[in-house]
Amino acid sequence: MASNRVALSGMNSGLDTDSIVTALVSGYKAKKDNYVKAQTKLEWTQDAWKDLNSKIYGFYSSTLSPMRFSSAFSVKKAQSASSKATVSASSDAVSGTQSLKIKNLATSGYLTGGVVKTTSGDKIKGSTKLSELGITDGSSLSLTVDGKETNFTVDGDTTINQFVVKLKEAGVNASFDEANQRFFVSSKKSGAAGDFSLKANNAAGNTLLQNLKLNTTTVADVADLRKKAALTDDEINSLIQTEYTKKKKALYDITDSTAMDKVKQSLTSAKENAEKSNEALNKSNADIDVKLGALSEVSGKTFEEKSALLEAADARIKELGEIKEPTEEEKAELEELKLKREVYLASTNGTFSEEGYLTELNDTKETNNEKIAENQAIIDKNSAALADDAGFAAYINEENAKITTQNEELLAEITEFYNEQRAYADKYVKAYDIVNDKNADKTSQEYLDAVSVVGATSTGGDGAVRIVGEDAVIELNGATFTSNTNNFQINGLTITANAETVGDETISITTETDVDGIYDMIVGFFDKYNELIKEMDSLYNAPSAKGYEPLIDEEKEEMTDDEIDKWEKKVKDSLLRRDGTLQGVSDAIKTAFQKSYVIDGKSYSLSSFGIKTAGYFSSGDNEKSLYHVDGNKDDDISSGNIDKLRAAIASDPEAVCSFFNQLAQGVYEKLSGKMRGTTLSSAYTVYNDKKMKNDYNEYTKTIKKWEERIEAYEEKYRKQFTAMEKALATLNSQSSYFSGMTGM
Repeated sequence: MASNRVALSGMNSGLDTDSIVTALVSGYKAKKDNYVKAQTKLEWTQDAWKDLNSKIYGFYSSTLSPMRFSSAFSVKKAQSASSKATVSASSDAVSGTQSLKIKNLATSGYLTGGVVKTTSGDKIKGSTKLSELGITDGSSLSLTVDGKETNFTVDGDTTINQFVVKLKEAGVNASFDEANQRFFVSSKKSGAAGDFSLKANNAAGNTLLQNLKLNTTTVADVADLRKKAALTDDEINSLIQTEYTKKKKALYDITDSTAMDKVKQSLTSAKENAEKSNEALNKSNADIDVKLGALSEVSGKTFEEKSALLEAADARIKELGEIKEPTEEEKAELEELKLKREVYLASTNGTFSEEGYLTELNDTKETNNEKIAENQAIIDKNSAALADDAGFAAYINEENAKITTQNEELLAEITEFYNEQRAYADKYVKAYDIVNDKNADKTSQEYLDAVSVVGATSTGGDGAVRIVGEDAVIELNGATFTSNTNNFQINGLTITANAETVGDETISITTETDVDGIYDMIVGFFDKYNELIKEMDSLYNAPSAKGYEPLIDEEKEEMTDDEIDKWEKKVKDSLLRRDGTLQGVSDAIKTAFQKSYVIDGKSYSLSSFGIKTAGYFSSGDNEKSLYHVDGNKDDDISSGNIDKLRAAIASDPEAVCSFFNQLAQGVYEKLSGKMRGTTLSSAYTVYNDKKMKNDYNEYTKTIKKWEERIEAYEEKYRKQFTAMEKALATLNSQSSYFSGMTGM
């Protein structure tokens, strides 16, 4: 225990005052230690109850609560007569036999490109530019996914990797396999809705697809191209106007005062930002000029001369740094010297090339000046616009003129796109019809030209292969259902289509009450009950730990770690022995399980279903209240008995359901009463946790008081012994004096 005084340990008396003081306060310390042990025991008891309460609440909420409702016993199972379908049933499924046909399996859209080659024959990499594959600028493509069309354009400088990114941004999975020199494109979702279509918008786009070996054409693609080819001028103009209206930029409206105020605020903000930027850039240029001057100083100098410059700079920097209230001139000199020192030090260490550093500084200054000029243009323009009404009107007129030009360019671009798309679609479908005409002269120039336009088809010509995404289609009891996956949720059934049926082949699906499922659930319920009750009885009937209390630190010092562990285990195992609260909770649960319930005029108890305890004398320790299910193959005690529970479920599942619903509800209500919050306990807690917490805090206060009391007594006794030692010292001094006077 801490003390603020220095002990005098019998310097004159010869007494061991420390030991005497310890002995004098030992009685008080023993009382304090008893409170420490009691608090430790209470803490362990709290932990034991927390652990048990968690298990009781788990049984209450996760096991009992669901079994109060009939839905817990509405367990159905479904079986398929063929591996072509996998089925399962929820509680809502209708019992009986149904017929199933699997007409089509769901597929994802896939496009496997052909082997791509450069014009030089070199192997293609992700960094390869499309120009090396003969691709020209303005190659336009459209990629449609789930009805959404995305148009994009590439040029000769676009790389393979960049092209892949464009495909991904349009809504598909895409990659280029350098090992196989092929593109792989696939839909993100299976089914027809997830399918995609990749088409050219112009002749250059068609060349792009052919050279990248991605030119496959499906029936749907051709149909879409026919629609585009057949568009009238009015329809084209309508498309153009719709797109233009969506993308055009609105002109500034000078009659909208609120909008004009926002423009002025924006101009002011941009002007202020440009001014701040120029201030920083000019400071950067000034710093560069200082460094250029320092660089000029060290240029052509010897190592010793450079070192002298560095030492002089360091000395002056130190001198300036020690000035408590420097002038502005001194501050500027210090900042300049620090910049110069960077150059002196780097030059002395040889960490840069003077020529390279000179170039770097000049390049930075040139970049700064370009940015300063840009900022100044913004400052001048915005200042003129903000100067007066005439200046602002001139600014608005200039901006509107720019917007008008941009909109005109946009309209021209959209018009060109749609007209070019229609022209290409017309050319393509005409070529497609020629190529697919069985009577066509395959040696004619017209046919050869058509082939060059169409290229490969969906059959996989030229190495490219296209698989169209399709929905799964099944017939259940004659009704047709579709899904974009092979999974169907229909009236409580989950059906997974694994393979298509052939012709009139049907698959029988049988749905019935899952006797085994209900049986296993009830057996599992009693497994949970038995586990909880056995633990509660084991804690209540634990061996006595009379004479054992928690150890204080001094006691632990005299024992080995193994001895400490065994001692504390003995105490902890007995904490809830003969605990009245524990007995009350245990008895409430057991009593609730012994009740009978009337169903349709007939009384049922657990024994009606072959569920009972093993008997007092034939049960093991703490197992007398455990239940055993007759016929349960996993229970050595009851496995040889007639299985009444399974028979009851098979013959009258509603009665079984009703009984266990009521049983679970009865136990639930009993536990709810025990877990109700009070002034002594929290809600959903079966023990007095609030009181225990309060008692623990009271122990803390009591222990502190005893520690203060012990310290006060120690101080008192030490002062008394110190006074005695001083008195003895005075007496010894006087004795020595008289002895000297008398010569004795």
